Amino acid sequence: MNQPDDSARRHYARPAAAYLRSILMTDETDFEQLLALGSERGVRLQRFKRSTLLPRVQRVLGFLRSVQPSSLLDIGTGRGAFLWPLLDAFPDLPVHCVDVLPHRVEMLEEVRKGGIENLTAEVLDATTANWPEDSRDVVTALEVLEHMTSPQQAIENCVRCASRYVVASVPSKEDDNPEHLQLFGPAEITQRFLDAGARKAVCEHVLNHRIVFVTV
Repeated sequence: MNQPDDSARRHYARPAAAYLRSILMTDETDFEQLLALGSERGVRLQRFKRSTLLPRVQRVLGFLRSVQPSSLLDIGTGRGAFLWPLLDAFPDLPVHCVDVLPHRVEMLEEVRKGGIENLTAEVLDATTANWPEDSRDVVTALEVLEHMTSPQQAIENCVRCASRYVVASVPSKEDDNPEHLQLFGPAEITQRFLDAGARKAVCEHVLNHRIVFVTV
């Protein structure tokens, strides 16, 4: 039989509970009770399930622990594969997320309304963004640049927005994903950030992916 806190250990409980509180319109704080209410109404929480961290996410979180960001902008947040571990590791960090898909942003807004007040989100294309210079301490763009037809515009916007660092990850080899429009070699991806005005860009290889750590 599961212990009472097993469900909390299997989920990223804080954002999952916030999501449930918002969509169920309840002030309930007990996670097990929230899960029961959600189950009654057919709410699925697959996106909040804990699993073994992807190596690239582990590496980025390790870097962030070393630099202790004061604020973070996340580009292309998607379903939260990086966001939930990020908020787990940095529960008080102000995080602003952007995604081109409205339903992704709506889900993030539900999490904010349910109690994760340091999380904000908006529907936005990073290639056309006009973020103020140095407006976020760190910018992350994980598994997003390869989806863009004009990635250099997004890279320039990220470098302008960050006051200290940009961290980006991209696939390191071709795959069968039809949404992947770009494949960047290590020299190319670092040069793109340098061309955008970064002072330094270092590329690492982490299990079929490249991660670029950029100092602006």
